[in-house]
This record gives sequence, C-alpha cells and structure tokens, in this order.
Amino acid sequence: MVKPERLASDLERIDSFLCPPKYTSPHVEARWKVMPEDFVVDECWRPETEEGEHHLLRIRKRLQNTQWVADSLATFSGVRQVDIGFFGLKDRQAVTTQWFSVYLGKREAPDWRTWELDGCEVLHIGRYPRKLRRGDHVGNDFRITLRDIPKSAPVEEAVEVALDQVRLEGFPNYFGAQRFGFDHGNLTQFELIYCQSPERSGGDTRDDPARTGKRGRARGGKGKGRRVNPMYVSAARAHLFNCLLASRQQAGVARSVIDGDEPLLAEDNAHGPIGILPGGPVRSEASSQLSASDILRQEAWGDYTGWLEALHSLGERDTPRALWMTPTDMSWHWHDGSLVVCFGLPPGAYASVALSQVAHLIQDARPRNETTSIQ
Repeated sequence: MVKPERLASDLERIDSFLCPPKYTSPHVEARWKVMPEDFVVDECWRPETEEGEHHLLRIRKRLQNTQWVADSLATFSGVRQVDIGFFGLKDRQAVTTQWFSVYLGKREAPDWRTWELDGCEVLHIGRYPRKLRRGDHVGNDFRITLRDIPKSAPVEEAVEVALDQVRLEGFPNYFGAQRFGFDHGNLTQFELIYCQSPERSGGDTRDDPARTGKRGRARGGKGKGRRVNPMYVSAARAHLFNCLLASRQQAGVARSVIDGDEPLLAEDNAHGPIGILPGGPVRSEASSQLSASDILRQEAWGDYTGWLEALHSLGERDTPRALWMTPTDMSWHWHDGSLVVCFGLPPGAYASVALSQVAHLIQDARPRNETTSIQ
C-alpha cells in the first residue's frame, strides 16, 4: 500500500503545477461551466466512407453524459451496450457534438430521426464499416467561456500574456481532476480493491460486482479472469503519469528529451518528450545501468510498487503519452466582460489543464454521484 502521507504529498506537488497560474500576475480567478453553453466541445473527425454495416450518428447533446446517450441508443435500437461505439466520454455540463456507431446485425434499422432524449439532437445519419473506438478521432475543438474575471487593465493584460504563452509554449499534459473522482475517490478504490490481499480487504473481491462496476471486464496475464473496473484502473495509471510529469517539472526536464526517452513521432502535436502511462513494474537494475529517464521514473514511482504490480497482474501495459502539449488554432476575445477561448487538443488532453495555466478555475459544486467525464 502507498502511505497516505506520500499520496497526499504527491497530490499537493501535482496541484502546485496546476492551481497557481504559471504566467499570470496578479493572481487571477475565473468561473467556468456556469452554464452548459460555457463549455462547447466538437469532435474532430470526418468518416472516410459512408458505407458499412455499422450505423453512424453525429449527435449534439446538452446536459447529458456520453454513456447515457449510448445506453439510450442501445435501448432504442434493441442492441447490447457493447454494440454502441464512440470515441470518448464527454462532459455532462456542456454542449458537445460527438459521433456514435451502432451495430444492428440483421435487425431492421429504426428511424433514427424518431429517437428522442432530452437535450439531444441527431445532426447526421450514415453508415460506417467498423465500430468507433476510444481515441480514434483526430481530436476535440473547444470553445470555453471564463466568467467573472476582475475588470482591470493589469488583470486583462496578465491573462492575455498567459494565453499567449500557452499558445506558443504549450502546457504540461497532466490528467485533469475529472479522472480521479470526488476527493480522489477512484484512487482510494483502486488501492482498496487491487492492492490489498483478500485477507486484509475482507475477502476475495475479484468477482464482486459491487467492486467491479457493471461494466467491469476480465483481463489476461497473471490476473486472468479477474474483473476490472476500468474507471479505477485508468485513474491509478493517470496518477502515476502525473507523478512522473511533476518529477520531470521539478527537475526542469519536462520539456527536454533526456537519455532513455522515447522519440517523438512527427505527427504528434506534443511539445517535448514522451512519458509513460505505466502498466508494469518499474525497472530494478542498478543505478549505473539505468538511463536518466529511468531514474526519474524510479523516484516518481518508488513508493507505488504495489500499484505497479497490480496493474501488471491486471494485464496493463506501458503506453506512451506526451509530457507536454501544444494547443492548435488557439484564439480568444473578450465579450460582455467574459473571456471566450477557442483551441483544439488531441484525444486525452484536458482543456482544464491548459486553462489552469491562465487562471484559477472555479466551478460550482456538483452532486457527488455525478460522473465528470474525460475530455
């Protein structure tokens, strides 16, 4: 188990790179997501063909989360939830446009124009040869309104300087707080379920539906047959990545390629080296045999051995993720005392993290049982 004080220290260290605006002076606060129209997201993707056995829908939703829409489509068309595909989860407290695929097999296609769900509108109906998979789209375009920024020339100037710095230099590619649940509860659940022996956790929890969630899934590897709650597992991996990025920032090499780093791909709109979403044990060779990148990983993950072993036993594998990200087509303007910011990001990058470099974002409290989804 990770000592509570180590986890708290790491979370505080990560917040130090997120909460205090990096470029702004004086300190600036802004309210965001006051209303759904303050957070507009459009998926960037165009189907290369309009033929195939999957029905393709482009849907605009307001005050609905992605899974609710997918469940409604499954019920309407009489298929299983697994027959519905989409590129990623989008926030509920927003106006978002995204694509869904529906596999009907030999079932007769319903009239999609008659499908109804509060706050939703079908914008396009077509066909596609395969199921849409997570992260397979080009990215997401954002239009975000920040409200109640103090009205003064020094504040506006500081905000615009910060925005220009993000536009030119990018931002640290942390996972946002949305990934971890209320009060980081997803991390607590991961450790409780997967990092304790059955004796210490009160019994064998591997197949307990209450602990796996209704969409838990089995994985191979050492933990073959074990049920997995993907929300908790992805939160643990995201936290470990954030720890690594914080260590790199602390060492001054978050944007520098050092010995042992993976090379960037030419098509990546990343701005710096590639990090790792971990899925296995940290390397244990003698320090003299480790690269500079490996040493930083050891420092970041040294107290998380149990987490890494659990991830490996669940069949996870190391996955590359950029440490630094540059938004595309970034622009902004002031409107009726609010700031409207537009930019694009690839799948998995967080708009909230980009804007945390500009202002301290304040959002009204939400019900604890509401899932804030991945951007």
